[in-house]
Amino acid sequence: MFYLPTTDYKSTIVRGALILTISNVLVKVLSALYIIPLTNLIGEQGMGYLNSAYTIYIIIFIIATAGLPVAISKMVASANALGRFNESRRILKVAIFVYIFVSLFLTVFLISGASFLSGFLNNPYSYYSFIVVAPSILIITATAAIKGYFQGYSNMVPTAIANLIEAVTKCFFGLLIPYLLLKKGYSLPIVSAGAISGVTIGSFASGIYILLVFLIKRLKSALPAYIKALPSRKSPEILKEFLALALPVMISALSLNMTNAMDLVLIMKRLVASGLSAQQANILYGSYSSMAVTFFNMPTLIILGISTSIIPAIAAAFAINNKRRINNTINYTYKVTSILATPMAIGISFFAYPILNLLFSSRPIGVGIAVPLLTVLSLAVIPLCLACITNAIFLSIGKPFIPVFSILIGGAVKLIVNYILIGIPSVRMMGAPISTNICYIIIVILNFYWLYKYTNVYPKIIEVFVKPIICALGCCLVAYFAYYYLGKFINFKVSLLIAMPIGAIIYVVLLFLSGLVDKNDEIIKKIVKTFQKYLKIKDR
Repeated sequence: MFYLPTTDYKSTIVRGALILTISNVLVKVLSALYIIPLTNLIGEQGMGYLNSAYTIYIIIFIIATAGLPVAISKMVASANALGRFNESRRILKVAIFVYIFVSLFLTVFLISGASFLSGFLNNPYSYYSFIVVAPSILIITATAAIKGYFQGYSNMVPTAIANLIEAVTKCFFGLLIPYLLLKKGYSLPIVSAGAISGVTIGSFASGIYILLVFLIKRLKSALPAYIKALPSRKSPEILKEFLALALPVMISALSLNMTNAMDLVLIMKRLVASGLSAQQANILYGSYSSMAVTFFNMPTLIILGISTSIIPAIAAAFAINNKRRINNTINYTYKVTSILATPMAIGISFFAYPILNLLFSSRPIGVGIAVPLLTVLSLAVIPLCLACITNAIFLSIGKPFIPVFSILIGGAVKLIVNYILIGIPSVRMMGAPISTNICYIIIVILNFYWLYKYTNVYPKIIEVFVKPIICALGCCLVAYFAYYYLGKFINFKVSLLIAMPIGAIIYVVLLFLSGLVDKNDEIIKKIVKTFQKYLKIKDR
């Protein structure tokens, strides 16, 4: 762990992205195993209590950790590219020292302010969920710092495994505890708090793993004397750069999630203003947040693997002023992001009802509420994924404050649109997905403009938008017709499971026919190599 090879930027990005993508897909499957039966277990009202607390928890979580792993990753990659190999551990120490104090303060704040926060959200029964989830902030901070350290070396495996451990633990205890509490006759607010305890237990399990891996690797890879003798910056200088990188990322993430929190308050108040009772508003919000938003967030976890991988790749190229590699990496990232995000967005929109009906069959009322919302909301996946990628690129080139302005403008527009639309009785909850689409479209347009200004790289419209949309529409139409006609002869749930892989195969064929992907593409080569290794193992 003394250096970071950066000669093959595409291979580095694809390798890291594949590892994190596989991990994130598994994590999301496990999360679905948690959310879907949990919603069936405690209902929309219970999910309303849980999600109210979780929305505020995410804001506290962002303050405690946002910018931490990505800033460390960028700084470690840059230090290695410049030959300052002994500086990496000092970067990690400085970052942990700063954020431990921050996380302690925020944990105390969340516990002591639980009563005020639950009252502010017009959801006082979420109080217990605040108390239970607060301790996770402490361990998550150290975990995030060590993940960033490994990512700086383009080693995504510890992060991937830690995420899986957290998801498995959260899934197990997040279902077991509320089930036992319900069986013993506890009230719904207590049961909801038991469900969110899985988040706290999962974070501790993940933290223990990542800390053990770090300590073992540190013992095995002590720095040689000549590495220690290399020049390294002093801690105050490292702290200054770290804060300059981490704070803008934290502010941009916080701005968007503060918008979401204000959204929650605004949605509840405007629904009541439109003529609904507080309980009816909570059921609408619970259906939207636990069903529609759950599937809206799924594709972003796949893109997260790409955004995490490109930070060290672009940062290393930027550190040595390799403009050609920066240009190629950004263009390649745009294309891969669009190829992945577009079919997911259009596919979820096409199949909103069959998907939700398959997974939440015991909640027909909630499904009826969530289907039209998800149909519209899922289309925002494309600008959301591109916004995530461009935010990561800004960090890599040392311009982390730019996304803050984009997010503030997009978030302000979102709140205004929400306020207007949700108060209209004929629109109500549909205002939320409409405003989300508008918000992310504005953010990504502004990000593209600023990236072009600083890097002279702009997205190729045909390659990034036109071809992926045509290919995605083609595969989704074929899949939908297969689903519809097969459903005449077999169960619709079975026909859905058959139609989706048919659509995926059609999409891959269309990608090759359109020229978006060819046999020499790095993704294809990586997948083929993986299968070849697997076949060799089987032959033995």
